[in-house]
Amino acid sequence: MVVSEPVLHPIRARRCLPILALFFITLLVLGNLPRMAADMSQAFGDKHLHFAAYGCMAALLYMSFNRHAFWAGWMGALVLGIVDETIQSFVPYRSASLLDLLADAIGAGGTVIFLHLIRTAMPQAWQRITRTLEGAAARQRPIPSTRVSRRSN
Repeated sequence: MVVSEPVLHPIRARRCLPILALFFITLLVLGNLPRMAADMSQAFGDKHLHFAAYGCMAALLYMSFNRHAFWAGWMGALVLGIVDETIQSFVPYRSASLLDLLADAIGAGGTVIFLHLIRTAMPQAWQRITRTLEGAAARQRPIPSTRVSRRSN
């Protein structure tokens, strides 16, 4: 019987998913403040912001998964994009846009393709990246038990 690895990586998911949640909530709050979205779009370009933000979210999702990371990263970020556009449709001074959703999908897709190429074509580089993300927890070795049993006479 072959024991398969868990779908989520226990250490990376514990680090990446809270960052993803905080990033997405920040994006929703700042993006729906009056004038904030317009100012950011004017300064950086609306589609560039979508491309970068959803690329980052896809990377965080991709890094959290052992199996199905490609689809989890891409589709997970796309679902978050749909949620974002749906919320924008209810904000009076904002509107939902299929072009924004397309920029989200392209940013997320490009990121997971890039990460997947690194993971498959350069496994040593991928191991260095993941070890860095996993930090000290991955390098720690279990301490042998020093517990001494006492016998009562």
